[in-house]
Amino acid sequence: MTRSLCRFEGRSWCPKSDQANLEAVSMALREAQRSGVWTQQPFVVELLQVAETFGEECRKTVGSNLSKVPIFNSGLGETVGGQAADAGELLSNARRIVNELPIGSAASRFYRELANHAEQMMQWISSSPLA
Repeated sequence: MTRSLCRFEGRSWCPKSDQANLEAVSMALREAQRSGVWTQQPFVVELLQVAETFGEECRKTVGSNLSKVPIFNSGLGETVGGQAADAGELLSNARRIVNELPIGSAASRFYRELANHAEQMMQWISSSPLA
């Protein structure tokens, strides 16, 4: 699989009638480039909205799979400086997107959780003896 989210050319590629396929798509996207969760925001929002129609457990599964994209796929995390850059980029993008989404939506909760993770990373990095 390529390490970038698919370009969807204005048509939806989100499985809307099958929970297993929806979860499989989100799992496959775990290998995408980290920027995909902000550059392909409409697709991420759609995946999360559809997941929520299958229930909270499905939303959590899809959200967990998608959260691995920006958290683990950076290539910079080998050093404290790289981790700090990753956390800063994640926090900045997640906060920007949260402000564009309806409060309480599945996507808003997802991006807020990413921002919270980035803040925790930054606190851990700043308290690290290697920092």
